[in-house]
Amino acid sequence: MVTLRIRPLLLLLFLAINLFYLLAIVFVVYSSMSRIIADEESDARRQLLNEVNKQITLSMRSVEETGINIASHQVLLNALSYTKDNSLENLRARRNISDVINHFIFTSTNFSSIRIYTDKLNTGRNLSSDEPFAPLSDFRWSGVNSGDMNGFWMKAHQDPTIIDKNTEVLAYVRVLKDQRNEFAGYLKINVKSSYLFSYVLDQAGIRSHFLIDSAGGLVAPVSDPLMIQQEADFDSRIMNDIFGGLDDLEIRGDSFLVISSKPNYVGWRVMEIVAHEQLFSHLSSVKQVLIVICLIGILLSFIISYYLSKKMTNVVSGLLESFKQVETGSFDLKRTNYSILEIQQMHVGLQRMTKRLDMLLQRLESEHKQKTKAELNALLTQINPHFLYNTLDTIQWMVVQNKQEEVVSMIAKLSRLFRISLSRGHPFILLGEEIEHGALYCELQSERYKNDVRIGIDVSPVHKIFLVPRLILQPFIENAFIHGFNKAIHHPGHPLEIWIRTKLEGDNLFICIEDNGNPLGEAGNSDKDHKPPGGYGIRNVRERIQLFFGPDYSVEIGDLKPAGVRVTVKLPKIDDIKKVEEYTGHHQPD
Repeated sequence: MVTLRIRPLLLLLFLAINLFYLLAIVFVVYSSMSRIIADEESDARRQLLNEVNKQITLSMRSVEETGINIASHQVLLNALSYTKDNSLENLRARRNISDVINHFIFTSTNFSSIRIYTDKLNTGRNLSSDEPFAPLSDFRWSGVNSGDMNGFWMKAHQDPTIIDKNTEVLAYVRVLKDQRNEFAGYLKINVKSSYLFSYVLDQAGIRSHFLIDSAGGLVAPVSDPLMIQQEADFDSRIMNDIFGGLDDLEIRGDSFLVISSKPNYVGWRVMEIVAHEQLFSHLSSVKQVLIVICLIGILLSFIISYYLSKKMTNVVSGLLESFKQVETGSFDLKRTNYSILEIQQMHVGLQRMTKRLDMLLQRLESEHKQKTKAELNALLTQINPHFLYNTLDTIQWMVVQNKQEEVVSMIAKLSRLFRISLSRGHPFILLGEEIEHGALYCELQSERYKNDVRIGIDVSPVHKIFLVPRLILQPFIENAFIHGFNKAIHHPGHPLEIWIRTKLEGDNLFICIEDNGNPLGEAGNSDKDHKPPGGYGIRNVRERIQLFFGPDYSVEIGDLKPAGVRVTVKLPKIDDIKKVEEYTGHHQPD
């Protein structure tokens, strides 16, 4: 779990909230302004497109009037009413009609060509390329768009009848009828696109314009500087989106605004597509102002957030300092007045709690010291009754057997054992004395076990001058006798061996007590009514070591291979009486 500091957390929280609201406000303002500008621009451009469509409609009406004039011209009506057998009359009528059509073409440069598709003026001769006539079978219906029963318009296409085959035209087709009101053919007036769209081209700019019909089909591209028509699915996708009610397009990753005029009398409308980037180009100054305002707001938010976080965390920092003071063991808290009532109440409560805690700890420490001292004194003065009984019993038998020298030696060893055990009340003694105490205990026990037990000491003379807590070896040696000795395997030829060794690693002293007796968990060959005394003694040694030196120092017990037990006592190296005072807090008597 990640741990965070309250001050930077509050600072980041304040900054995040302020930044969120600031960015939200800027976004709303900019979006609103963009939408307003887009709506106003759309309305203005839509009105302009309506005017453009009106101009296109007027031009279309003019073309339709021309078509009506030609279709209702008396010369054409008379010619269409001739029979096919009158070739001379047909030839004369074709010349007259050509003159009429050429008159319209020459008087208006907006017409690309005018063609009459009919079979009634066929003289049996090939038609001249200069004549505006073609057989009815040459009429192509592709591109028919809007109109009525008498006339209709065709979508933009190339005019194949003129020299420049790539000239794009829109065609108005008028149904021709003779004087008997019977169908006679079609009159097709090819109008140059530039004529219909001249007003649009004057207003174009960097915008794409298209003429579309009521079904969403493309009638003619007016101008396409944005190259919108290059999209492969221009007709199928873009037109469907427009007539589906969408005002915005995404093409090649760019956004475009779509504006359309009202439809004219044939359902045609002018559509304009303009890039958002161009539409909102004059918003750059507004954007810069908003960015400056946003930066100023962020700076002010940082200053205000820093001040508020500092103000709020100062009181928390004061409480944390009080807690740290308590952690170090100092319970004398300085009284501080806080402006926030709840914080002041917490501080007063902490003061009361620490005072009571200090009193309880002092009482507990005093009781613990007294208890520890009593237990230590009890242990230090404790000699196993069975051991004392067996030793005195052995001395008695020696007296009976008149072994005076052995009796004197036994009494001297027992006296020395008690003298070292008491040590004038010193909690620490020399390691040499502690080893001597263990050896005396082992020798006194050996009298009972005869030659079945031996003790070995492998300790450097330098180590013997180190100070150690007294009576830390005897409980483990006693355990070796009680639990390790086995009559079935230990005899003079194979005695129970107890070794005491020491080694120094850095500032740590290790004392090892090893035997070749029974492993852990197996009972020795002790008296049946004898209760193992080692459990309490070993636990007491471990507790005393940790009480003096802390949890880094203790006792480890484990089995040896193939048989036996090893006890390792880890102690700090103490070669000066002053170091004893550091651990015990009391002066070590001389």
